Amino acid sequence: MARRRKKAKPPVEVDRLSALPDELLHQIMARGGIRAWEVARTCILSRRWRKVWASAPCVDLRVFCNGTHRPPPENFSRFVKAFLRRRNRRVSLDTLRLLHVPTECDHEMEDDEEHEQPSYDASDVARWVTHAVQRRNARVIEVTDHPEHLSCFKIKKHVSFASSHLQQLKLWHARLGGKTLEDVSFHCPFLQVLELKECILEGSTNISSNSLSSLTLEKCRIWLDLSVTAPNLVSLRCIKPFSRAPSFGTMGSLSTATIILLDSFLETDTYHICKEHPDSKLGLSYSGDDASYLYDDFYGCDTDSISTCQYGELPDDDEHSSADSEDRSKNGSNSRLGGGHRDTTVSGGEKLLLSISNVTSLDLIAAPGEVILNRELKTCPMFSNLKTLFLGEWCLADDFGPLISFLDHCPILERLSIELKSGKDRAVAMPVSNRQLTGRLLACAYLTKVKIIKCCGDDVRVGALVRLFVDSGMDSKKIFVRQTRKNCLLTSSTEVAL
Repeated sequence: MARRRKKAKPPVEVDRLSALPDELLHQIMARGGIRAWEVARTCILSRRWRKVWASAPCVDLRVFCNGTHRPPPENFSRFVKAFLRRRNRRVSLDTLRLLHVPTECDHEMEDDEEHEQPSYDASDVARWVTHAVQRRNARVIEVTDHPEHLSCFKIKKHVSFASSHLQQLKLWHARLGGKTLEDVSFHCPFLQVLELKECILEGSTNISSNSLSSLTLEKCRIWLDLSVTAPNLVSLRCIKPFSRAPSFGTMGSLSTATIILLDSFLETDTYHICKEHPDSKLGLSYSGDDASYLYDDFYGCDTDSISTCQYGELPDDDEHSSADSEDRSKNGSNSRLGGGHRDTTVSGGEKLLLSISNVTSLDLIAAPGEVILNRELKTCPMFSNLKTLFLGEWCLADDFGPLISFLDHCPILERLSIELKSGKDRAVAMPVSNRQLTGRLLACAYLTKVKIIKCCGDDVRVGALVRLFVDSGMDSKKIFVRQTRKNCLLTSSTEVAL
């Protein structure tokens, strides 16, 4: 009698994901952009997952991501309260991310069926932040604005960031009044990263910290003088401050710095422009003269280029004779490009160059005739450690005078990039004759590469810059020209939003 063959059992599916240790599962949740309510739902997967969510170090409460809503629970405020209460208290909260929304008194909400209003308000956000910092020993706090709302998140007295555990504080479109920054400086002894983007800084605005290693001030309105003392700062980004430029103390540990200034944002009159509506995002209209100098944050981006080549490989029509350059300059003179400083009063920025003189990498971006940089250049210190330098058009005024003067203070500079952002009509207005460059040589013995980034095919300044470097003894094969895809000219009236 033949034996019956036993039916083969289907292979058992191995749940390798659940077999991972909690630490790896937590990293997947944090780096995968999984929101807190999605993390909580994992408890129904199996007994293994029942308590994994409760010890997740990252709590992401952002209800808006990449232009689409991630639908949260109906009563979001109640959910967050329960989520934080039931979380494992023995595990410190590493990161809290959330979006602030305006209260009814902050912003007149519009009844729009297309956009559901979040079921929480600014008081809830303040309560969650305080809970994370004071009770859960949060290490990182990130509060950004909801893209559908315009009012600021007001940091009030009952919102406290004081903690010996807080290491990173990132605020976007927040209003910091009173002594908020001073409280953060003195009561967060281990704070390493401070990022303030599109914030309103009012009241006493002093940042003083021995632990701070990275500082970002991006498009912030600074109503009163702001002084920064951070002797151990390693990285600094000061991008288009509004009303006033910060003043910095000596930063001996500073390695990299990015400074982008725009005089139109620093005039003393700008204090009154937005004072009537301090909670709204800044929207100013500038005529073509100012709009052409609004540098993007992605200046000099390699991915935004058409081509890069050595200067000697450029077509012949890109080079202009000195006589042709002089003829063109007569047809369209521009006082700003000729080095004439604007008759305006700007505030702040004292000893800016001195404070950043220890950097090894520096981006210094501004329009021609920029007031602060030209003022500080008169007492320019030696940049003894600087090896990589990115300059904007401010250095090309006065027949390249600022460029020559600044490079004289960079004895070991190896790489230099200069971006030409002006339009075609402005570019040809600059006098660049050989006679004017005679005897004005550069002292850059270690310079190995010069990159000139332009947006206009016939920018006469390219040839003038090349002559300056070649006459100083540099091989033209080490000079490269990149043309970007960006438009040279903006419209006559451009809307600028900080």
